[in-house]
Amino acid sequence: MADQHHTAPQPSNTSFTISQVTVADGPALAANNIPAFWADPHWRLEWRHRTLDYHVSQVALRYPRTLLRNRATARHQKAVDAATGDILGYARWSLPESHAIMIVESEGNGTPAWPEAVIPVVSEEEEEEINRVAATAAWDPDLTSDSLLDRMREIQEEIVARKVYMSTASFSSPFPFLPWRDRILTRERRARIPRRSPKPSAARGRYCPRPQRDATG
Repeated sequence: MADQHHTAPQPSNTSFTISQVTVADGPALAANNIPAFWADPHWRLEWRHRTLDYHVSQVALRYPRTLLRNRATARHQKAVDAATGDILGYARWSLPESHAIMIVESEGNGTPAWPEAVIPVVSEEEEEEINRVAATAAWDPDLTSDSLLDRMREIQEEIVARKVYMSTASFSSPFPFLPWRDRILTRERRARIPRRSPKPSAARGRYCPRPQRDATG
């Protein structure tokens, strides 16, 4: 199938703001992030059977559900063009569980840390509809090339075992909001992740230093 080119929003100038992300941003985030992923050869190998435009359309259906996941520890930000309102960049941060809640003696006990980066809650009805729509999306990565990243993952596991980190996952296309950084898992979360298997059938949900599958869907 011939590839197609999806054009992400172009910055009108250098003026932008950093603001909160909501589930309504899902389609715009897909349009911004997936073209950035498309430049990653490993990502392209997983979606060699899909066109960029089609993949963007399917990820857009899944993004709102993804944004609602792990609200206790996940934090999200977007860079917005001040002139056009277009989303130019996005970052998702995963806080260690020990740092996700503010414990203040005088006030705020149990208040989420960094509350302005928490995805706003939606009603039960809205969440049901979000889940229904997400379930209709095509999500079928080709996992036959995952073994190419085995050594990278082994090195990452060795590094993150040394101490607790805040995870970072950032996407910029084409505006340099935040450069891509290797996704670093917290030691607390890593302990709950099953050991990797070289079999393609066990490859879903693997954590590796590149854009994550659950980051887009």
